[in-house]
Amino acid sequence: MSVDIDKMHNMHHMGVDRTLYLTRIVDPTVDRNSVLKDVRSYKRCQSVDPVPVTHCP
Repeated sequence: MSVDIDKMHNMHHMGVDRTLYLTRIVDPTVDRNSVLKDVRSYKRCQSVDPVPVTHCP
């Protein structure tokens, strides 16, 4: 099951909702927690580019 989640997510790193949607097309039994766990394991998806400009309040 995890291989299908990886395959769907690695297409474009689309986030949990879109990955869940695509994975359920292949395997309708996949639950959101499985997808969430897999997506959280990708370092690329956890990194955030810093904002180049600081905004004052």
